[in-house]
Amino acid sequence: MTYVMSDIHGCFREYCEMLGKLAFSDSDTPYIVGDVVDRGPQGQEGVEGVTYFTISDIHGYLDALQTALEPIDLSEDSRLILLGDYIDYGPDSGGVLRYIRDLQRRYGPERVIALRGNHEDAFLEWLDTYGGSEAGQPDEYGLVPWSDWLDHDPGFGTFRTLIAPEQWAFFQKILPTLSEDSRNMEAARMVMAADPELAEWLRGLPYFYETEGQIFVHAGIDEESGDWWPWVTPEYTFTGQFPPETGQFYKDIIAGHVGTSGLAGDPAYHGVFWDGQSHYYIDGSVQRSGRLNLLAWEEERGYHQWDNGWKAVAASGPRRSRGDEGGEEA
Repeated sequence: MTYVMSDIHGCFREYCEMLGKLAFSDSDTPYIVGDVVDRGPQGQEGVEGVTYFTISDIHGYLDALQTALEPIDLSEDSRLILLGDYIDYGPDSGGVLRYIRDLQRRYGPERVIALRGNHEDAFLEWLDTYGGSEAGQPDEYGLVPWSDWLDHDPGFGTFRTLIAPEQWAFFQKILPTLSEDSRNMEAARMVMAADPELAEWLRGLPYFYETEGQIFVHAGIDEESGDWWPWVTPEYTFTGQFPPETGQFYKDIIAGHVGTSGLAGDPAYHGVFWDGQSHYYIDGSVQRSGRLNLLAWEEERGYHQWDNGWKAVAASGPRRSRGDEGGEEA
């Protein structure tokens, strides 16, 4: 008999459990098809006594990030989980990326966990499209790949924070002479020259972090698949799910991506949104509110948010049934 397994994605424990259920004979042939690494359950099965701190959708606001981190002690008994969307909108996207990377280097990636958001995905797609040796060349179908990330960067506000001042001065000088493709290629090459490790660091960021009782993710997961979600959730759902899910799930889901004011039905509200069941959304629209939400969880105290002191999280605004639209994508 022939057995075929595919898309193990680093899930070695689950792979072994599956093999244990099969009674192989000498004539049986097991095959593994593609994707043995990456995308497996990331995180740990809960660490007793650990406090999990969570921030999302920083969007280039380095000062707001540093302020949000002030109540945190990144000791051995705490973890900081950042849910993505570190760039765009704010004045210092490059500073935010470098700051988070430095935090990981200082405390270790097991204590400072940075996830990917849709804005990082869009940036990497642009960088891959225009930064490689084949940029501007048609693909196997005769089409020239393109990305509009730079076109959605008003005044090159994010781009200029990712390069050196002398590069920015040169780019401004030559900009009037560049075609659209040349402008993108020159910008992408400048970003890679300014910080060759940045793109690889971003590509290495996981899509989710899982504990015994929680799933931390930028946007959402495929909840319809139950406990198979790590294997069947598409990457675009991890970073771009919309509308947001609410309702009951077998683990708590902590996410950003959608502004909590829309979820709560209150334009003035930018705190943590809890649907009263299994979903916690923490994107406080920093570009409008000027602040980032800081959510904390520990086993004895449950969920708390920082608001000039730690306060228990209460159910927020109108409850929505699963699949109802709410919030605004970031």
